[in-house]
Amino acid sequence: MNTTLTTIPLVDLSEQHQPLQNQIDAAVRDVLQRGDFILGKDLAEFEAAFALKSGVSYGIGTGCGTDAIALGL
Repeated sequence: MNTTLTTIPLVDLSEQHQPLQNQIDAAVRDVLQRGDFILGKDLAEFEAAFALKSGVSYGIGTGCGTDAIALGL
């Protein structure tokens, strides 16, 4: 019996990331230089933009979808 293992990638985002790689790298560098990993400038900007787009007064960013569901409940 000849058994051959083949690795199937779960997710390969390299093609999607390639056109944006310079922007992604710059954004990561910016956050690292500022050191505001939690509740920083980018989160505040995201929350304001999301609220504006949604037509509401406030937006709240969460760490994950589960947190968002719990907050909604």
